[in-house]
Amino acid sequence: RLLREAVKHWSEELGPDHPRVGIGLNNLAVLLGDEGRYEEAIPLQRQLLNIDRAEYGQLNVFVARDLNNLGRYLRKNDQLNEAEDVIRKGLKIRQEILPANHQHIGSSLDNLAHCLLAKGEKELAFKTGKKALAILTASLREDHDWVVQAKEHWGG
Repeated sequence: RLLREAVKHWSEELGPDHPRVGIGLNNLAVLLGDEGRYEEAIPLQRQLLNIDRAEYGQLNVFVARDLNNLGRYLRKNDQLNEAEDVIRKGLKIRQEILPANHQHIGSSLDNLAHCLLAKGEKELAFKTGKKALAILTASLREDHDWVVQAKEHWGG
């Protein structure tokens, strides 16, 4: 409730497209997503994506993050075709602006692999998941949540 009130206040004081509003939207969308409230998180994530595109341009880490998160919420809300498209767009941006073995590329690949698995594309999902696992293992500590979860899902 407090976070919603803060976002409303910043929107009224700074304007609905201000980057500070975007930060609040991101925090609120993540909170809602963590609570499994994807239908509420999705429109906030879309609004954040629009703010970040306007503020930073298309090829930006924040835009890539927004696309990855939006794709995750869409996937978990069973909107799989749109989820795959959005995740792939975010992955492409990350591949263009980050080093090849960056953990955020691994995160996007992991998200894509889960989407593919949900769509019944098991072989491609595991191939993509293994690639994600390799990147995450190379770029993060062995006990990092992303590595542990990727190992649980994709083996290793």
